[in-house]
Amino acid sequence: MSIQVLLDGKIKTFETPESRDSGRNMFEIAVANILNLKYFSGLDFDDLMQGIIGSGGDEGIDICYIFINERLLRDTESLDIGKTSVVRLELVQAKAEEGFSTNSFKNLCEGVKEIFTLDQKILKKIGANADLIKMAKLIRVVFQETMQKGATFKIRIHYATKGDKGKISSKIEHLKNDLKRALSWVKDLNFEFWGAQELFDLSTKTEEQLNLEFLDQPLDLSEEG
Repeated sequence: MSIQVLLDGKIKTFETPESRDSGRNMFEIAVANILNLKYFSGLDFDDLMQGIIGSGGDEGIDICYIFINERLLRDTESLDIGKTSVVRLELVQAKAEEGFSTNSFKNLCEGVKEIFTLDQKILKKIGANADLIKMAKLIRVVFQETMQKGATFKIRIHYATKGDKGKISSKIEHLKNDLKRALSWVKDLNFEFWGAQELFDLSTKTEEQLNLEFLDQPLDLSEEG
């Protein structure tokens, strides 16, 4: 049985009436859930779904979250950055394809570059996606505030597919290094590539961790009355 079949079975476990009613891509929902506990601070369902913005014109950015000191930032009203603050931007490209597309990753990199080209007022490449435009504006505000306060700004970019991580093209490595040069002012810029095996393994570890956390919770044996 191929790992893709096993992953497809895992993806089905994330299908709920709420996720179906959301109208969002099921693979993107599954990837967000799988990465949630390790990378997204264990967001609740509503916050997790809010960050799934993939649709036409998204330039490969399907999922996006901003954290300040490990707390999710939803809007500028709750923006509070000091010199010791740590801001973390999580960007995800999730494609239900059996491979890692150079063109898809190129679109992602170009979209990220455009967001951080601060003197470019009109976001031409991501102009077709209202959700991403809103998020891009928030990212710019947060980034500028972070730089002005001398705080720490981190970016982690995930690329997830049903493919084989061992068969990633060298062209993608070149695009990754090119983006690092373009964003050289970001001292902490990391990439995570997720194939079918890695997604399945992480989903299993997440389930095990959740089970252990449940078992570690003390039982309340007190009796009422």
